[in-house]
Amino acid sequence: MRVKMKGLAFFRSIFYLPNLITISSVALLFGILLDWQHGSLNMVLMSLGIISEPINWLNNPTTAQLSVSLILTWMWFGHSFIVVMTGVSGISRDYYEAALIDGANRWQTFTKITLPLLKPILLYIMITSLIGGLQLFDLQCC
Repeated sequence: MRVKMKGLAFFRSIFYLPNLITISSVALLFGILLDWQHGSLNMVLMSLGIISEPINWLNNPTTAQLSVSLILTWMWFGHSFIVVMTGVSGISRDYYEAALIDGANRWQTFTKITLPLLKPILLYIMITSLIGGLQLFDLQCC
């Protein structure tokens, strides 16, 4: 199924861009953003009145784990996005036309056609994400 949308290539590039940046550059960038004394995140949250004093994001175990999880999700979202979009574009349009003729709505089309045909791709993403997370586990523990 091909979708023609203005700027689709631009958004694909933007989503994949964090995957091209080295982990050391990302660590430096987010180290500056999450600095508890002069970090941009604390400054923005204090100027908006959300927090009254700076938060030490990387010293508290809960916020540090959350921060690392969000950074890694941001970094690898583009890869998963490209793989899923490739899987969706590989689904034959005939399935959707048959569902339309049979009177299926969008939800039924998604749950009965798209999702089952994407199961192998979603399983691949889950397994590779799990492997990547386990490879980072020893790095974070030491």
